[in-house]
Amino acid sequence: MTIAATIRKSGHTVAVMEHKVSKDELGARVTSLQVLKDNVACWVQPVNSRIRDAYQARGLIVTQTAFFSADPGVEEGYVLVFEGRNLVVVGKKDEAGLKRLWAIHLKETG
Repeated sequence: MTIAATIRKSGHTVAVMEHKVSKDELGARVTSLQVLKDNVACWVQPVNSRIRDAYQARGLIVTQTAFFSADPGVEEGYVLVFEGRNLVVVGKKDEAGLKRLWAIHLKETG
């Protein structure tokens, strides 16, 4: 089974969102989330201790990892919405450097 087929079989999907800054009628800065992509297939799981510890050494918190079969086009600070939970992108890695499996490290926000 291919990586893409395995990820699709998991049944997990996310909405990819980014923060958009605009101004309200009084000129005040307003930040909202804008959907970039919806129903993107992935596999979300709790972060393993090795990854968690590596981020903690840099003062960062990571709670989940989402795996994608192609680069989801996210950057640090983007938000993935998974099962109604907001997961902020903390880091991104092309596992094995072959552009076939992307690991996105995430922090769940309240």
